[in-house]
Amino acid sequence: MISLRPLTVLPEKATLVLLGSLVYTSLHMANIWLFGVWEVTQNISWIYLPSFIRLANLLILGPLWGTLATGLGGAELIFLSDQALNGLAWLNVLASCSSAVAAYGLFQWLFHRPVALSQLKDLLLLAGIYTLINPGLHFLLWQLLYANTPKPLHDFVAMAVGDLVGVIVGGLFFVWVARSSGLARFVARQLHR
Repeated sequence: MISLRPLTVLPEKATLVLLGSLVYTSLHMANIWLFGVWEVTQNISWIYLPSFIRLANLLILGPLWGTLATGLGGAELIFLSDQALNGLAWLNVLASCSSAVAAYGLFQWLFHRPVALSQLKDLLLLAGIYTLINPGLHFLLWQLLYANTPKPLHDFVAMAVGDLVGVIVGGLFFVWVARSSGLARFVARQLHR
């Protein structure tokens, strides 16, 4: 007998992808408002909360759907800022999406197992790997595109620190929300599908 379960999962996943993208977009805009004073350059801040959502999307929705949610959120930001024809903006979104998946894959390769979501050590290791890969990919991209005007190392350090602080602050806030609402049970159900 043919199972219809995969067909019914698609609308649920699409809804979660859209939700993840909207949270990403909203958190990026809120980050500018809340922590704009700590921006080093445009979109490089000592605290960058959307870095948490990139990993959360991936861990909750899986590599394919989570990356799609982050990519869609990045596209929303591009269109909101009227940069649809800006190739660098699209490459930055690609680097942001790739960094979360690369960190997840590197974790699995290094430790020969998937990330244990119930283990704080695993989540911190994943965050640490991610906070080196994300600024590394962006920095490499910028160096290749602007070889005649190299970016200072300070931007790399600020982006790495901002991503790490964003992941930690976002994670703590997420745990607080999850414990004080029914979100923890909802996420648990999504993870066990």
